[in-house]
Amino acid sequence: MSPRTSLIITMATAASLALAACGSSGSGAAPAPAAGQAVQVQVTPSSTTVATGGTQAFAAQVTGTANTDVNWSVQEGGGGTVDASGLYTAPSTPGTYHVVATSAASPSTRTVAEVVVSAVAVAGPGPTPTPIPTPDPVPTPDPVPTPVPVPTPAPAPTPTPTPTPPGSGPAVQVTVSPATSTVDACRGEVLTAQVAGTTDGRVNWTVQEPGGGTVVNGIYTAPTEAGTYHVVATSVVDGSAQGTATVVVAPARVLSVAVSPGQASLPTGGGLAFAATVTTTCGTFPAQ
Repeated sequence: MSPRTSLIITMATAASLALAACGSSGSGAAPAPAAGQAVQVQVTPSSTTVATGGTQAFAAQVTGTANTDVNWSVQEGGGGTVDASGLYTAPSTPGTYHVVATSAASPSTRTVAEVVVSAVAVAGPGPTPTPIPTPDPVPTPDPVPTPVPVPTPAPAPTPTPTPTPPGSGPAVQVTVSPATSTVDACRGEVLTAQVAGTTDGRVNWTVQEPGGGTVVNGIYTAPTEAGTYHVVATSVVDGSAQGTATVVVAPARVLSVAVSPGQASLPTGGGLAFAATVTTTCGTFPAQ
């Protein structure tokens, strides 16, 4: 065989090998799942809440095959949309919807994520608040000196009222109450005097009739004898100003009678002396 013929045969053989290699690598068929390993799809997040019109990004992880592509879809009609990258857009109607990730290598393998669409916007993390600067310490004020206590002045003495001299200003008048009263012999009666026309209301008390009883500071004590008597109140300022009350004294009133002995036993024809005492408004006396 000539060298030229050998060269042609060698080139033809190389070309055939090259074509065979190209045909093998250019095939468009997807690689089959590895024998003995099931295809699994995991979606993250598996459940979430989105406001109406809001969006949520989903991610899918495929195991058990070299082809990790997935097809995204929404299970419910009108339940929103999801693009090829897994970005879900919620509808305007609140409700619960499901986003489905289906394995491109194994269409029977799918995983569903639950999406709750709420009419209220889901609050995200707020902005980080600006730290408040620490204020400078306030200097401690100097202590306030304790004030010296001021002595309390002694109360001024109450001035003694100056009696109105007679003949100056309005006339002094004295009124005694009650103006008329009736009491039993030896009993008492309280009288009061009101003085007008002066600031000095003091009076002197007397009984007009001798033996007509006694009076001390307006307290009248009737005598033992019945009769009509007069109690007089005279102004200390003006001796001519007097008030008079009439007191009718009734006879002593009997309050009780006691007989002694209260009971006794006597033989027939026997005798016993009894004694009696009488108690009146003026005292207790033997019965006569």
